Amino acid sequence: MSEIRQVLDLRGAVHDLVVPGLPVETPDRRVIIQRALLDLVKSLDVARAQIEDFVSAFTDYAIATYETRLNKYKGQTLKVTGSLARAPDDVVVNADVVNPGNNNAQPIKVGFRVRKTADGRPIVTDIQVEGVWLALSERSDFTGFLQQHNGSLAALTQLLKAQTQQMRNSAA
Repeated sequence: MSEIRQVLDLRGAVHDLVVPGLPVETPDRRVIIQRALLDLVKSLDVARAQIEDFVSAFTDYAIATYETRLNKYKGQTLKVTGSLARAPDDVVVNADVVNPGNNNAQPIKVGFRVRKTADGRPIVTDIQVEGVWLALSERSDFTGFLQQHNGSLAALTQLLKAQTQQMRNSAA
């Protein structure tokens, strides 16, 4: 029961910190969708329902991805090492993930891109682990998938749903 509570607590934390930035409420998530899909979607006759289905699947996928990635660091300590202000409403917070039970282990370098919402609340819009930003990685993966599948938004939507289900089943 304790594990289920931890998963629900993590899901709640991810929902509170990340969901406000998905997928169209922040520039970062908009960029993922627009750059990876806009040209392909414009060239296709894609129904509005299909786009809405994709946005829903993408949002669920992004939440599950953040939950899965953050869950890997359960029990470890996050030590903030600095920050870089990119703009007044855009900061990258750098940190080390340290295993308190193993002093010899190298810390894992992470970064959190934090933006402010219109009402001034900070939200996490992207995560970087060892130099790789999740948003850029997703964009590249989605673009490659669409190129290999004749720009099929429906196929990408099905893939996202399947991957989301797989991540959620693994966490259960």
